[in-house]
Amino acid sequence: MRGGRRTLNEIVRLAEKVHGQKFDVTHLSEQQILETINSRSPGAPGRPDGKPTASEVEVARAQLYLQILRSNRTGYEGKNLNELCPQVQSTGVPEFLQQWWGKQQ
Repeated sequence: MRGGRRTLNEIVRLAEKVHGQKFDVTHLSEQQILETINSRSPGAPGRPDGKPTASEVEVARAQLYLQILRSNRTGYEGKNLNELCPQVQSTGVPEFLQQWWGKQQ
């Protein structure tokens, strides 16, 4: 179920407006994401405590971005619960952001 169809850029602009400040947004190309993934040398030793290094976290994040980019997770094809349950009124992005980030009246 969705409250509206918005691009990620539209959501960022709405969130900035409600939050009252600009966000530091970086747009990455697929090539830049691939470079991040390939920048870590395979077999490099990890941390002794078994926790991921900052480099490993950065690569995992880049892999997630690449998966989202390639899978079109924000696509709008197919039916959704809005069409199957028209009696249910969903909350739109602007209303959600205002409720959780807006200034309390």
